[in-house]
Amino acid sequence: MESNDYKKAFENALMRLAELGVQSDAIEVERAKLKRFMLASLEMMDEEDRIHYRGEFQKAAEESDRREVGLTDSIRRILERHKGRWLTASEVRDRLRESGFDFTGYMSNPLASVSTTLTRMYPKQVDKTDVEGVTAYRIKRSVVSAIRAAKRRAFIGSSEVGPPPLTEKAKEILTKAVEDMPKRESPMPERKK
Repeated sequence: MESNDYKKAFENALMRLAELGVQSDAIEVERAKLKRFMLASLEMMDEEDRIHYRGEFQKAAEESDRREVGLTDSIRRILERHKGRWLTASEVRDRLRESGFDFTGYMSNPLASVSTTLTRMYPKQVDKTDVEGVTAYRIKRSVVSAIRAAKRRAFIGSSEVGPPPLTEKAKEILTKAVEDMPKRESPMPERKK
């Protein structure tokens, strides 16, 4: 392969990496919107169904979050929690383990995986410095601000007061979905008074 071929291949890979970043952000926003829609749907149900489906929603959301959170997102969350502090790759790895992150699906050892991911995150998402001869990282302040703004927009809409009201079309879709749902055969047990 000639030098120009490597250059072109690298440029294509760089463009694809940027596309994947955008897709990842779009998926996260879509997940947040879907959760908000589901929470609004719960409010339209009668109390018995609301209690049942709220529990189902919480279980599904927790499982989805657990599976969907990758190493980069987990590292970003660790660094967000310790914003302003410099953390080495081994400190990040230790905090990931403490949080229950599962490294079994990674080919290399956890420290190598964390180090590689932090290196990829630099310079766009993290700052890097040398602390007593060891490379340390911290989340960029602009990244924290952008993430908070995106979460705020996704969960509460553009209104500062709360989520925007459901549109007539959303109400229509929800009503139709509820009508089309099969009835549960066994009602929930009554609570003792």
